[in-house]
Amino acid sequence: MSTEKGFGGMNMGDVPDDDAAKDRYVSHPGREKPKLPKRFYKETDFEAQEGGFAITLDGRAVKTPAKAPLLIPHENLAKAVAEEWAAQETHIDPAVMHLTRLANTAVDRVSVQRAYVLEELARFGDTELLCYRAESPSELVRLEAEKWDPLVAWAADEFQAPFQTTSGILHIEQPDTVKSAVEGALTDVPDFALAGLHNVISLTGSLILGFALLRGRLDAAEAFDVAHVDEAYQAKLWGEDSEAQERLALRRTELEQSVFYLTLL
Repeated sequence: MSTEKGFGGMNMGDVPDDDAAKDRYVSHPGREKPKLPKRFYKETDFEAQEGGFAITLDGRAVKTPAKAPLLIPHENLAKAVAEEWAAQETHIDPAVMHLTRLANTAVDRVSVQRAYVLEELARFGDTELLCYRAESPSELVRLEAEKWDPLVAWAADEFQAPFQTTSGILHIEQPDTVKSAVEGALTDVPDFALAGLHNVISLTGSLILGFALLRGRLDAAEAFDVAHVDEAYQAKLWGEDSEAQERLALRRTELEQSVFYLTLL
C-alpha cells in the first residue's frame, strides 16, 4: 500500500488545529508567513492495525498533535491521508493538509469530547442560516426563498425537523420537535463523520446544509452557493471586494475538502 517514495523532513504532529484553520479566513496585514518545516521522511504508507489503519512515515506510525495514535477506521480515508503526506514536497504545508487535520480532530477532540461536540453543534439550530431571511430588498427575499425553502422542506421530511423561519434578525425559538430531531440525527453520526460534519456546519452556519451534504442531497458547490446567497447578491450589487473574495475562496476550498473527506467514510 505504499503511496510514494521521495525526500524531506517534518514533525509528524505538526498539523493545523481548528483555530489555526479558521484564522486563515481573517486578513492580517503585515503578518509574516510562518516558516514551513522541512520534510524529513522518504516513504509514506498506510497499514492495517488493530482498531483501524495507521499512517506511516518511513515505517513510523503518525500520531496526532495530542500524541494519540492516528488510527483511521476507513481504508479510503487512510489512503487519501497517506497521499496527502506524500504530496508534500521539500517542505510541509499543514494548511493544505485538510484530511489529516479532520482525522486528527476526530481522534483528539470528537472521540474525547463527543458530548460537548454534539451540544455545540445542536446550538446551531438556534441560529440556523436558512431560517433567518432578509426583509428587503425584494430580489434578495426572492433569492433566499428560491434557494432555501426546498432545503427547509427537505429537513422536515428527512429527519422530521420542521424548522420555523422568520424575517429580520430577531431570534426565533425552534419547536421542541426540531431540537429533539436535531439531537437524534447528530447522535447517530459516528466520530469520524462528526468531525467532517462539524467543519461543514461551522463553515456554512447551517445544520440543514451540513446534513444535506452528509446525506448526499447537495454537493460542495451547491452548498457553497446556497450558504452565500447574501454575499453573492451584495457582490453583484456593489461589486466584488478583493479581500472578501480571497476569504470566500479559502472557505470554498475548506468546504470542498471537508465534503471530500465525508465521501471517503
